[in-house]
Amino acid sequence: MVGIAPIAAGDGVSWRPIPGEDGHVAFAPLDDFEVDLLRHIRVSVERIVCGDGLVALNGFLMALSGKSLSSAPTAAAMAKSALEDDSIARDAVMRFLAILRSFAGDCVLLFSARGGVYLGVASSHNSSRWWQTVR
Repeated sequence: MVGIAPIAAGDGVSWRPIPGEDGHVAFAPLDDFEVDLLRHIRVSVERIVCGDGLVALNGFLMALSGKSLSSAPTAAAMAKSALEDDSIARDAVMRFLAILRSFAGDCVLLFSARGGVYLGVASSHNSSRWWQTVR
């Protein structure tokens, strides 16, 4: 799941996180694919931009292609498959990163983040390669 907390200047020396339930905001689709995804898994954005969301994206893409899985892969296994040229896993990873990027941009607007947005990502090895290729 996604945890979001704006950080405000406290006493001028330290920073203070402001707790909330910001990850529960609705997912706002940006294109036809994402509208179809929303119909497939009606969820808040935090359910999409997490490991389980990546697996759900993969399942959705598999269903669109007419393929089925005997069992759901883990997010780490999918990332590995994507690096090994599995086109559906690669598309799932790229869509995941595009949705995460869009959500991070929304957070900048939501919190007037003048100092930037920092992502703490628990991910598999080679994730930096994906960040460099997402558009």
